[in-house]
Amino acid sequence: MNNLGQTPRVVVGGGGSPDSAAADAFGSAGQPGSPLLNGVRLVRYFFRKPRRAQMLALARFRVVSNGVAFLYGREAVRPRAGEPTLFPDVDVEGLLTGMRRDGLFAGINLAPDAVARIVEYARNTECFWNARPDVRFRYDDHAAVEAKYGTRVLLGRYAEIDDRCPAVRAVSHDPMLRYIAARHLGREPGQTETRLWWSFAGDATPEERFKADQGFHYDLHDYRRIAFFFHLTDVDESAGPHECVKGSHVKKPWRMLLRETRHATEAEIHEHYPAEDILTMCGPSGFGFATDPFGYHRGSGPVSRDRLILRVRFTIFDDGVRVDREVSDAAPQPA
Repeated sequence: MNNLGQTPRVVVGGGGSPDSAAADAFGSAGQPGSPLLNGVRLVRYFFRKPRRAQMLALARFRVVSNGVAFLYGREAVRPRAGEPTLFPDVDVEGLLTGMRRDGLFAGINLAPDAVARIVEYARNTECFWNARPDVRFRYDDHAAVEAKYGTRVLLGRYAEIDDRCPAVRAVSHDPMLRYIAARHLGREPGQTETRLWWSFAGDATPEERFKADQGFHYDLHDYRRIAFFFHLTDVDESAGPHECVKGSHVKKPWRMLLRETRHATEAEIHEHYPAEDILTMCGPSGFGFATDPFGYHRGSGPVSRDRLILRVRFTIFDDGVRVDREVSDAAPQPA
């Protein structure tokens, strides 16, 4: 399975050209809309979901997020000596330092047997098309689904993966992983969200890539958050690697921080961040990295081969928003 060698590579200066088709097609994607319209939307959302609206408005400011972490902070309890873990050799202090400084740490990896169990599940279980959750298919039937609907199917996601796949649950509930998350958050996680998905290789329009979240953006999940990504297939530059902008979790221009959209064009990224801070996360199956999702990032579109990836995200509070449960009432079962 590993055709890339044993050493993962973090490629600097990624992100493509600032004059790319995606930047041209979505040159206005990062621009603020009407202040009046934005204000009306915010007021409406506040009355529907006041707690989440408050978080979306305030969590982008470090003084607020740090204050919330301080007020609700609790000491993290380190796993007992000898307690089984999938990550016995991780550099905990180095990871936490990297997260604070860069919003990123590469080198928290899954063993081959853990990878194999998750890949076996993914190969033998139906996923769903993110644009049409009622359309379910197995990995080997992807081409047939595209032919049936006459359009590109860029993503295939799995519902309720934490409950349905014991190998995934072993990762998300690993005592060392949760300890690291608690140290970063300042307390035990209030929510754990797990996502497993395929990114399928092939041509796609800039608009299709944008709708599949394959453009630069940041996420506001909570006042403080940490996400762990694990490659389950070999990933090089042609297989849709993640691209992360180092330091952007704490450094954003005010106009990009305060506007309504979380997205940024490639031109904006290159304008505000040096090329050496745009990192492309390449590595063999099992390679893992931690990120602060508040930093700019994207999963680039695979060109020549499909990518299967696992993400485990921890937040301070449970806001009830769970992407992995969108189709829970009719989610596919393992074969």
